[in-house]
Amino acid sequence: MGWASGARRDGTGWTPGARGRTILSLLCIAGVVLPVLIVGSQNRLGEAENALYASTPDCATASTAARASIGWLDLRPEPFEILGFCDLYDGRPANAVVQMRQAVRLDPGSWETYYALSIAQAAAGTDPMAAARRALRMDPLDPLTRQAVREFAPAADPREWADRARVVSVAALKSNQLSIFPSEV
Repeated sequence: MGWASGARRDGTGWTPGARGRTILSLLCIAGVVLPVLIVGSQNRLGEAENALYASTPDCATASTAARASIGWLDLRPEPFEILGFCDLYDGRPANAVVQMRQAVRLDPGSWETYYALSIAQAAAGTDPMAAARRALRMDPLDPLTRQAVREFAPAADPREWADRARVVSVAALKSNQLSIFPSEV
């Protein structure tokens, strides 16, 4: 009889069966739990953004808050981008690549995740052009994507990519074009 077994047949109302009550209970729980997870994650993400965009980036606070945001809800790319930018700021470009790749996995339709990945790859001394060009194709009018391709294209030496990554990274964090830019700044 399916999930509505136990339903009344006289047309006066509907009473779900045991399976239907279980499904409705789970939907009600999800309706309460999911918003709590989103709010918890967003609050921590806001803390991370503010710490990253402080006049002097506070990557210890930003990283802790970004990890806490991931602990609440690990489906968003922004906390991974923040971790990646902090890894770049703290001189750990290989770790930044790992974080930015995770951001790309979570949001492969975003120019921003490929843009951030290109910066991390350049800083790590690996060719950033595929990610930079993909970001540009996804948003050809954004000044950040255009700058990344312009900066990285003439470079062929890993040391030169790393130098140019610093320029592009500084521009990224000075802009308000990224989704990780705090709304309160």
